[in-house]
Amino acid sequence: MSAARRRELAAACALLAAALFAYAGTLSGPFVFDDRAAIERNKTLRSLWPPWDALRGPGYGNALAGRPLANFSFALTRALFGGEPRAERAVNLALHVACGGLAALALRRLLRLPRAAPRSRERAGAIAFVTALLFTLHPLASEVVLYAVQRTELLAALFALLATLFFLRSLESARAARWQAGAVAACAAGMACKETLAVLPLLLLLCDRAFAAGSLRAALAARARCHTALASTWLIPAALLASAPRGRSIELFSGDYLLAQGGIGLDYLRLVVWPDPLVFDYGPLVPGQAALLPALALAALALGAALWGLRAPRSGFAALWWFGWLAPSSSLVAVLAEVGAERRVYLALVGPIAIGAAGALELGARVARRLRLPSARARAAGCALLLLVALAFGLRIRARAADFRSELSLWQSAAAARPTNPRAWFNLGNHLRESGRAEQASHAYLRSLSIEESYVAHLNLGALLAQMGQPERAGAHLARAVEIEPLALYPRAIDARLNLAAVLAAQGRLPEARREIEIALARDPRAGDRVRLADALHVFGEPERALEALRPLLERMPPDADAAALAGRIRAQKKR
Repeated sequence: MSAARRRELAAACALLAAALFAYAGTLSGPFVFDDRAAIERNKTLRSLWPPWDALRGPGYGNALAGRPLANFSFALTRALFGGEPRAERAVNLALHVACGGLAALALRRLLRLPRAAPRSRERAGAIAFVTALLFTLHPLASEVVLYAVQRTELLAALFALLATLFFLRSLESARAARWQAGAVAACAAGMACKETLAVLPLLLLLCDRAFAAGSLRAALAARARCHTALASTWLIPAALLASAPRGRSIELFSGDYLLAQGGIGLDYLRLVVWPDPLVFDYGPLVPGQAALLPALALAALALGAALWGLRAPRSGFAALWWFGWLAPSSSLVAVLAEVGAERRVYLALVGPIAIGAAGALELGARVARRLRLPSARARAAGCALLLLVALAFGLRIRARAADFRSELSLWQSAAAARPTNPRAWFNLGNHLRESGRAEQASHAYLRSLSIEESYVAHLNLGALLAQMGQPERAGAHLARAVEIEPLALYPRAIDARLNLAAVLAAQGRLPEARREIEIALARDPRAGDRVRLADALHVFGEPERALEALRPLLERMPPDADAAALAGRIRAQKKR
């Protein structure tokens, strides 16, 4: 084995060992938040045959909708490992380490191109290894490992790095067409994992211009077919989004969302350098969240990066890489349900880390020359510093993993890190309620409502207060839930009326309670709500109407079990 191969093997072993150190013992814990709908309740993951069921994926609004390869990967791991949370996170960790390795290979090849800076070519191997190590251990990337459903981000990054590596190989290979075909195939596969990969063809064109061709015209002239084929992969996310839309929370443009990205974008940059606090959920866009000054500051940074990248493409490409990967969800495409997310920074991290690694190596070389340190001592000092940073990152990942041990701890962390997020307080209230901490749960619901009023927060708080023996307060919140019930989005959401009817009945206000039940019954309720309505009608002394409400459920084959049990009780009492 050659010395170069031994170094490559040692670097790969170091990456794997570092990842195992950082994530060992951190993969336990339940599925959380979107994991439940996307993995636990996803019926398309239950079988690998026929394969088109797993490739079709879940429907409207699911985190895996329109992402067939990502959905298929969960079906595969479920078939192999049973779909346990620990197994899904272990697969995520393996993919994350693979991304670190591919980042090292691609960066080393990029920095050894003829147009790269001479000092970068000399230190290409060291820059690539340091970047890959810090990328693998960076706490900002931990969410994509610990939050199982974010395998979509991992797979998209894996295929993006693979396409980049293949494209760079094509620039120096006698078999350029084969490597270009591989780049196009990898890009297409990535598009089937997450639509944000649409930026990759543009970044590869800019990379060609900066490190190979020297100009856009020359790049297009030399590799027109390759760049055209890469651009043609945009048809894939277009078709997938048309057949499986992301939901009503996506808009093509929102001025408030764009302004809000200013503060969040600056937060991303801060977290690259100092990854604390880390935020699981930034929450939806809420009124008053947009801030003009941070937006202008980030816009100035983005404009400066773009001008730098255009005027000095080689040194500015890392900045373009950062802003390019953030652009899909931080500019014209507004994700109103999630104004920010640290996972969006995942692949973008490679850019600033590479700049920092190159700068640190250059600074270390200058200090060593000035202090006249022997090269061996200088390298030892550099390795010691790198180990200290890696250790700090690893310990931060372990602290971050503690948040994922339970949904309660996760939402406690989210609410503490982002106290203006109403969804964090709402979900915290839900899990405090489940753990029997009713008083704390009511305070969490009230905190959520103080930020943004919502039907579900009023509903859950009203139901909780009714259980706590506070019917007056419960009735006020349930009545407000009835008043603002979003019928356009939840045409069958009648829980508030059923709970309000129970509270009114307990207060002796039977006519009002009966009116709420009549309105609920007219709304074509779901199966579980029909059973509750029938039970209420039976309590009000109307067994015939109760049986009529149950009839659609009793006519099913087989009949609904809860409906059949209630109907049996009603008929038994009628015979007495």
